[in-house]
Amino acid sequence: MAEFMVISTQSRQIVNLLIALWDSTLSRSELIRKAKKKSEDVKDYLEIINNLTQDGIIAQSIERTTKLKLLEPGKQLLGELLSNSEFEFTAQMGKRSANVLLAVMRSQTSGMAVSSKDKVDNASHIALIESYEAFLEVVLEIFEQINRDFNMDNLVPIYRIRREIGERVER
Repeated sequence: MAEFMVISTQSRQIVNLLIALWDSTLSRSELIRKAKKKSEDVKDYLEIINNLTQDGIIAQSIERTTKLKLLEPGKQLLGELLSNSEFEFTAQMGKRSANVLLAVMRSQTSGMAVSSKDKVDNASHIALIESYEAFLEVVLEIFEQINRDFNMDNLVPIYRIRREIGERVER
């Protein structure tokens, strides 16, 4: 990740890619279309996407098309790049990009007040559920926790379980 810390055109391209992926899963072409400026070359973005995938910053799933999703190290990298005092945007940004920047700032400030033990617990809580066995284990654990905490008498509503699982599984 340290290789991306030099503020350059490539760093700006990385920030644009990470912002585009913040809360969405996109195909390569959609991602490049959202991140690329008119004067930039698609080949540069393809190379950056490959590097970010190899470094574990972006997850790649193959369905009908290759879908890309931002992982936790990618969110940390985005925070590091944006917190660098030399980084600045060279063009206007839209509402969505500004909202992502707000989310990054909020996640950084909320992370400061959390103890290191809580950060480890939160990191394991955010991990994506990739297999049915892992999903079943998480659902049963959440069911037991809600049932115990709220005295549900083994009648836990499914919306409570969905709310707890959140973005760890794809709809």
